[in-house]
This record gives sequence, C-alpha cells and structure tokens, in this order.
Amino acid sequence: MPSILRRHPIIKDNNSRIYISPLPDLIFWRMTVGLYYDIATGPQNLINEANKRFEDYAILLIKSFYSKFKVLSSEIYGTKKKNYETPDILLKNNKEIFCIIECKATKLTFDSQFKDNPLESAAKSYSQIIKGVMQVWKFFSHSRRGIYNKNPVQSNAYGIVLTLDSWMQMSGDLQRRVMNIAKENLKTDTDIIDTDMRPIIFCSMQDLSDIMFTSSEDKFLETLENASMEKFLGWNLKEIREKSGSERQKREYPLDISELLPWWKTLDNKI
Repeated sequence: MPSILRRHPIIKDNNSRIYISPLPDLIFWRMTVGLYYDIATGPQNLINEANKRFEDYAILLIKSFYSKFKVLSSEIYGTKKKNYETPDILLKNNKEIFCIIECKATKLTFDSQFKDNPLESAAKSYSQIIKGVMQVWKFFSHSRRGIYNKNPVQSNAYGIVLTLDSWMQMSGDLQRRVMNIAKENLKTDTDIIDTDMRPIIFCSMQDLSDIMFTSSEDKFLETLENASMEKFLGWNLKEIREKSGSERQKREYPLDISELLPWWKTLDNKI
C-alpha cells in the first residue's frame, strides 16, 4: 500500500507538541515532485502552466550541462495554409538536429503502476505517451519530406519521450505495446513510413539528469545510441551509461536552486 508519509511526511505529536519526520527525504519529495498530485486535479490552465515549466526546466538543464549543444524550443513551421509545431525540444550538434524530445508531464497513481493491465487502467496517462511517440514520428516524416526544413535533421536522429516519472522505462513489453498502438493510430497517414517510425527512448527527467551528471557530450551521445538498440529496450539510461564501462565524471548541479524553488533561500536563512 502507498505510504501516508508520502503525502504527509511530517507528523505532529499532540502530547509532546513536537514534530517528527521518520523519513526526512520525503519532505523534499513532497515539496518538489510530489506537488504534481496537488495540481493534477486542478483547472486546465494550472496544468498547462506546470507542463510548460517542465519543458522550460528540461531546456534549461540541458543547456547548462552541455554548452556544446544548441537547444531549440518548440516553434511553428509549414505554410500559411497549413502549419505545424515541432516537438518540445530539438538538440543540435555540428549544425544538425540529432535528438528530438517530446515532454509529457504525466504521472501514474500508485494503483495504476501495479495493475495487471496498466494501459487500460490508466488509459488517459498512456494516451499522452502514445501521442508523444506519434508527434516525434510525424516530425521525422515532415523532415524527410522537406515540410520542416529550417534545420537539417540527421537520418539517425534519436527520438525521446520525456516524462516526470519512470513508470514505463523498465518494461520493454509495455514500451513495445505503446509503440504498436502509435503505429496502429498512424495507419491512415500514408505519408508516414517505416523509416520515420524509429525506435523511441522513454526516460524520466530524473533518468536524463542522472546521466548528464556523469557524462560528457560524447558519452551522452554514446548512451543515446545504445538506448535506441533493441537489446537495451526496458533499460533505464543510467544503467545503459554504466554498461559503457568508461569512467564516470562528477559534475556539479549547474543551476541555482533558489531560482527554481523560491522558498529555498528563505529556508536556508532560517536554518
């Protein structure tokens, strides 16, 4: 059963009037990623803002870790009569786009994560992931056909669906099912061919940041190349990075935490 401490990590003892935190790490979980559950049932404008901040954070973190790459955010392309929007993040290296990232700020409930058929029990959440796969493949198709021509896209560019939680990274079977549904949904679009439907890397924001903490740009590219292979389906990026056998770098967190979490400086001053 899910622990009540995840939602209420601080307990007050009314008799002694003291506060107890059996698992202190859960306080930080509650004040950061745990906030999702407070806004998930809120108005759509709040959810939209949270989604945008997730994209902005991913862009900011990649830029800060990897100055060698050029990070492009979503933009409109096409014609006046018919235009499209690129996926959320495009990464360039040596003037070519080598990675396309679609962000999906969704989380599963505790129950949904452990259902026998999660695709059915959490259909709404998984539909967003399936949509993300389709968006990446459509962009590959548009690039191949010249509909998107602002920047050259590598023929072997990687596609990533980036999530808040690592709730499907460890299941190769679930990833195959998601991609098969996406292919089925695109059957009527004859302009999207097998070449466009490249392997998709599913990873969480935590997984992505973990490998950036320990990898140079070259090692990052090597990890993505391995992650796109069939034999690594169902592995997380951190495990794939460690399989390379090369020495891991130790990099500092490149951002000012107090700029991301406004209460951080206040808390620091009180301490």
